[in-house]
Amino acid sequence: MKKSKSIITLLVLLFCSRILLAQETNIIGNAPYLPNQVLALYGYDDYLTLTPLKKQEITSDANGKFSFAFKNSSTSLVFLKYKNVKVSFYCEPGKTYRLRILKLDSIANQNLSADIEAEAIFQNYDSLELNQLIAKYNKYLDNFYLDNSKLIVVKAIKVLYKKIEDFKKQTQKDFAYANNAYFKSYIKSSFAALDEIVFTPKASIYKEYYSGVLQYHSYDYIQGISSHFTDYLEQLGLTKKGASIFDDINIRHNYDALKKSVSKADSIVTNDTLRELLVIKGLGELYYKASTKKYGVELVLEQIIKQALSKQNKTIAQNTLSRLTYLQINSKAPDFDTIDATGTAIKLSSLTGKMVYLNFWSVNSISSMEELLAIKKLNEKYNGIISFVSVCSDEDSDAAKSFVKKNKLAWNMVYDKDKKVANIYTIKVVPAFFLIDKDGFLIKSPAESPSQNIEDTFRDMSQKKEKKGKVGEKD
Repeated sequence: MKKSKSIITLLVLLFCSRILLAQETNIIGNAPYLPNQVLALYGYDDYLTLTPLKKQEITSDANGKFSFAFKNSSTSLVFLKYKNVKVSFYCEPGKTYRLRILKLDSIANQNLSADIEAEAIFQNYDSLELNQLIAKYNKYLDNFYLDNSKLIVVKAIKVLYKKIEDFKKQTQKDFAYANNAYFKSYIKSSFAALDEIVFTPKASIYKEYYSGVLQYHSYDYIQGISSHFTDYLEQLGLTKKGASIFDDINIRHNYDALKKSVSKADSIVTNDTLRELLVIKGLGELYYKASTKKYGVELVLEQIIKQALSKQNKTIAQNTLSRLTYLQINSKAPDFDTIDATGTAIKLSSLTGKMVYLNFWSVNSISSMEELLAIKKLNEKYNGIISFVSVCSDEDSDAAKSFVKKNKLAWNMVYDKDKKVANIYTIKVVPAFFLIDKDGFLIKSPAESPSQNIEDTFRDMSQKKEKKGKVGEKD
């Protein structure tokens, strides 16, 4: 009885300590050129897949001022985002960050491709603050790479080895004043990358940097592991001892068998939890390779989600599977909630009951506007069985609205100037098309455009519906 009470007491103390560790972190910002702008604060669900996790969303005031406040129990990498522009920095529990976001040119902000990184100036400058320390060390490290670039190119290993060891010692001396645990770990992660330059054996790097407790909450530590163990599963599968790895995935679809095969083939990694993490990462890398069947990878990941050795590995496996199957045929179409051109609320999931032909366009893309004119004819012909939704993510929607009005394009027109919908569908270039069935699942992803004869699919669907509706006929 006493033993059970002591265990309960310990659990309570651990729970309370976690609550006490969670402290309020504040971000107070200023961007005069962003009045009344929607800004979102994101963290990451995990640092391997880098799955964004929205913490808060606010609107700046008329002067572009904004603030966020959130509970934080460990140092984390966060980013502020508006439209497709992001500002990344580290946040420590209990700290207040005052920053000014620097303005980007309008051309960069119009780009629909990958997110654009903007810079921020920290107005409450402190040389011992983590972001300042990392910025200073990065310049220090960049100078080392620059000074020794020729030696690195010609692979002068013996000379480089001495220089790297001297650099490590000098770094420890020059930054001895910085008593920040995360910063020390950051430096150590950079040392692992330096050791790889001189072909330090993988076993030695593992023992020195990665054999301890996994630091799931350190972005740089997890990204260091990701970089060091690239193609981990594929490389093991090509060895004699790991010859059964591909069959475990492609034929047996069995995680228990895969674990045994990996354990047999890997003579370096002794930490079971890390090995499992590397298997998850390796499955993600194999997914699009000819040597592996996608279905097998998905089944193994589903098994890992159920029986992972740690909660974090379970999350990473789930995020890996979600990322791999995102926007794939037969997956659920990502929902969105917005306002159409008439001011009417439109939610994708509310359109169930009809197929949805979703397309993205821009006035900066002549081909996308030509496709839009072709959709006009399709809408007139098939609007009884298909809902047409067209999304324009141009910063300035006036030209788009003028084009729509001039050509009398009368269906669900969405002006997505904040790029929310475009980001959900990871739109890199326009035009882009998706066909969604009446239950909200993707039939074609991407779908053909009107000029690529998407009407053939519409016609088939229409004929099936007509046949299904006739009394006395079988489906």
